This record gives sequence, C-alpha cells and structure tokens, in this order.
Amino acid sequence: VLPPLPGMAEGKRLVGGNGVTERVLLHAHEALLNTCQQNPDKKIIVVTSSFGGRVASHLMAGKAERKPKGKKNVERYFTPEDFSAFSCDNFGGAISFGYPLSLDKGQSREKILLPLKNVRFFFVAGSKDPMIQGLHEVAASMESNSNNYIVYHEVPGGGHNPLKVTKSKKRKAEEVDDEAEAEAEAIAIL
Repeated sequence: VLPPLPGMAEGKRLVGGNGVTERVLLHAHEALLNTCQQNPDKKIIVVTSSFGGRVASHLMAGKAERKPKGKKNVERYFTPEDFSAFSCDNFGGAISFGYPLSLDKGQSREKILLPLKNVRFFFVAGSKDPMIQGLHEVAASMESNSNNYIVYHEVPGGGHNPLKVTKSKKRKAEEVDDEAEAEAEAIAIL
C-alpha cells in the first residue's frame, strides 16, 4: 500500500487531477524501493487501480507529468541519478485494474505505455469501462516490444472497477459470481 504523501490526510485517496507529478512519482518510487529492499527474496508486483496504473506506468518509464497553468502537459525524463527503481532485481511488474487509457475529447494516454521495454504489465479491464477504448490494441503493441510480457484481460460486464460485474435481468447472480471467481483465478496466474 502506498503511504499517503507528506501533508496528505490518512486514508485519503490519491487521485490524478494534476497527473503523475514529480512529487507523486518520487513518493511512489521511494515506496517501491523500500518494499523491494525489505523483501529481497520475494518478487514485488505493484497492484493498482485506475490512477495507480498511471503511476506504475510512469514509474516504469521514469517520466513525470507537469501541468503548468494554461499550458499543455509537459513531460520530463528523469536522469539515472533521480530514478533507479529498476535496480531492484526483485521488481516483478504491475497489475492494473481499470487503467484509464482514454480521456474525454478523444485524448489517449498511450504515449507513456508504448515505449516501455523489459516490463511485465497485466491490464484487467471491464468491458463497460469507457476509459479502456484502444487498450487491447495498445497492450498488443507493447507485447511486440523487446522483452515485454503484457497480458490484457477483459472482464465481461465489468465497469471501471472491472471486478464489479453488473447483474442484468438475463444474468443470474450465480453466473456473475462464477465469472468474477474465474476472473480472480486468471489474475492469480500472473
């Protein structure tokens, strides 16, 4: 669990209103390094939801977002001295539930994902999530990159939280429970 940012109230959720800022990224980077160092004999998998998936992808890319007032997103690459998360031999990759790829107005966040190399990323998306448009194609492109292991799994009937599978008049509660259990088992395979 990512501890709260300094000055952030305990239990308050970190959301992406300002993007993956340098402050957020360095905080997540420090938490990842500490976790890797405290558990040297275990593979560390970052499990995220929504904005956390963006943070994980920015961690793997070593990029932060800055949004100066009145200007478009500005990205900056970190130097090796600033960013050394992958000196952790036991970092195993990320699982992202509800990665928010598509934005309003047709914008997409694929630019941070496509150049990633030597990563393991498991995307779990709900079929009813409007923010996953194009994620399957992006995941396929990432898989074709050098040494990437990318899995895209779509949960039928799931929303932005893909494990909240909706019941319909035609689907019985048992069917929904069986599907959710099958999805959880598929995730555990990673």
